[in-house]
Amino acid sequence: MVQGLERESFLSLDHATLKREITQYFSGMFVSLRIPHGSRIKSRVSKSVVAEPGVAYFEIQRCHLSSGVQDVNVLEVEEENPPKHDVSDEFKLRGGLCSEKFIERLMKEDGDTSAYEGHPYHFVEIPCRWITAILTPECEWRAVPR
Repeated sequence: MVQGLERESFLSLDHATLKREITQYFSGMFVSLRIPHGSRIKSRVSKSVVAEPGVAYFEIQRCHLSSGVQDVNVLEVEEENPPKHDVSDEFKLRGGLCSEKFIERLMKEDGDTSAYEGHPYHFVEIPCRWITAILTPECEWRAVPR
């Protein structure tokens, strides 16, 4: 996923250049997620579950490091058993859940999103470790190396 980012020595995860590059590179990218057993995505208000363990789809808006005070996440991730020693614990991406129907139409249209701009979804920050594949510009799924 990070192929294409400039290779610089960043001082920290809060470095402005790193935030900008992550956001510029990932913004608008569609990915598939594997929501682990014991995890879910819920509404912050009603607490109803909107995505259960299994496959889900997500459009990345930006890295959580570049979130602003105006950002409102309508959904939240809940994990019953998060990894105990997760070096990527704080590496999350903000964006919106996409329906399977939307992704199917997107792939049928060879990635042309113009007809679907403004498709409805609610914002959430997801752990990057949930991402399993990236939808390429050629509308093919490319697995994320582990």
